[in-house]
Amino acid sequence: MEGLTPNALGLLRARRHVFNAGFTAARGLVPGLDGQAVLAHLTDTLLPIAEAVAAVHPDRAGETLERLYLLSLDLIGRGVIGPAGRHPVIGDGWRRLLGGLPELTATAPEAMARIVTNALHTLSTTAGTRPGQWIDLMAAVGPVCADDHVFAECGKVAAWRAGMAHYRNGALAVCAGLDASLAAALLELPDPFQTGAGQTGAGRIGAALAVLREDPWRVPAEAATPGTRQRLDVVARVGGFRGFGGPFLTPPRVAVHDGGIAAADAEAAFLLYADACGCLLVRLDQPVLPSSPMADAAFGLFRDGRVDKGGMTGTFPQLAEPSSWASDGDTLAVTLPDSHFVFLVAAS
Repeated sequence: MEGLTPNALGLLRARRHVFNAGFTAARGLVPGLDGQAVLAHLTDTLLPIAEAVAAVHPDRAGETLERLYLLSLDLIGRGVIGPAGRHPVIGDGWRRLLGGLPELTATAPEAMARIVTNALHTLSTTAGTRPGQWIDLMAAVGPVCADDHVFAECGKVAAWRAGMAHYRNGALAVCAGLDASLAAALLELPDPFQTGAGQTGAGRIGAALAVLREDPWRVPAEAATPGTRQRLDVVARVGGFRGFGGPFLTPPRVAVHDGGIAAADAEAAFLLYADACGCLLVRLDQPVLPSSPMADAAFGLFRDGRVDKGGMTGTFPQLAEPSSWASDGDTLAVTLPDSHFVFLVAAS
C-alpha cells in the first residue's frame, strides 16, 4: 500500500487474518459498515499509533494495533469515529493522545481509547465546551501520568477546564488527590516545586484549590496570585433560541433552586452551572417554572440595570427592565423579556 512505511506494512501483514475476520464479523452486525472507511482509519490513524508504540515497546505494537482495530469497527459502525464520524475531533484525539502517549497506549490500549473517545464525545455533544482544549491539556500532562487510571482522573479535571462547569467540585477534589506537579500542570499554575518559598508543593496547591473553591470566577491559572475582585462585569451569557440551536423556545426566567440557579421557559427547566471555565445548562427531569423574580441578598439589581454587591457597583444598560433575576451568592443571573439568553454578572 502506497505511503506506508516498512514497519507499518509489516504490522499490517502480520495481522491481516485478524483484520479480515474482524471486519467480516462486524459487517454481519452492521451490514452497512464501509470497508473504505475502515481502511482509511486503519492507515491514517491506527498504523501511526502502532508505529509509535513500536518505537518504545516493539513487542506490544501488534497487539495494540489489533485491539484498537477491533474496537474501531464498532465505533465506525456507529458513526463515532472514522472519515465519516460525526465528531472528527475524536479522531484527532486518538492520533494526538494514543499516538503521542505510546507508553500508556502500549500498556492499556482499549482503556486509553475509551477514555479519549468518551471524553471527546461528551464534550462534542455539550454546547459551549472546547474539546480541543481537553486534548491540549491531556497531551501536556499525559507523559507524567503513571497509568491509565491517573490519565482518566486527569481527564475529569481537563473536562472541567474545557467548559464542563458542572464537573467543578469533582475536578477540584481530584486535584487535591493528585501529585502536586500534576495538579499544577492541569491548572496551568507555576510548578509548585520550582517557585515560591515557605510552603511545600502540596501546600501551595492546597492554597490554590482553596481560592478556587471560594471564587468560581477566578481563572485557575491565577489561583496562586494574590488579589481581590475590584469590579462587577457581565461575565457571560448562556442560552439562546431553540430555532437557532439554543435550549429555549420562549424567553426564559430564572429562580433560586436548591441553592443554585434554574432557568426555565414555557416547556423545560435547566440548572445553570457557570464559572471562569465555562457556562452550561443541564436539563432538569421536571420543569421548575419560576412564578416571580427571586434574588439572593448578596446582589442588588435595579430597573436601570445597576447592580450592587459588597460595595461594588456596576451599571449595565443592556440589563435594564429585567424580567427575572436570581443569584447563588457568587453569580447574578438576569433575564430580559425579549431575549432567549440568561446574562451573568459577577465580580471580575
